[in-house]
Amino acid sequence: MDEKNKVEDFMNKVIDEYEPTPLSEENIEFDKYAKLYEERFNKRAYIPEPSGTIEFAIECIKKCLDEDKDMLDDLYYPNFEKDMEDEILY
Repeated sequence: MDEKNKVEDFMNKVIDEYEPTPLSEENIEFDKYAKLYEERFNKRAYIPEPSGTIEFAIECIKKCLDEDKDMLDDLYYPNFEKDMEDEILY
């Protein structure tokens, strides 16, 4: 068997054995609010990096939706302007 067939066989085996894990309740809730956010503001919601949590993201998205205001970035990074002046990179 040549190298190409070995790789192809291996990839097919990996695909055949793949079992997706079910989404957690948090992931389902995030997806629900992220979809509402995207519909309302025509932007995708995300989980902030480097140390954001899905719970924090959900709360911030809810606040944006409740106030009908796209302020997600401001909620995630409240000190962004000052950090840019101080040359702090995320």
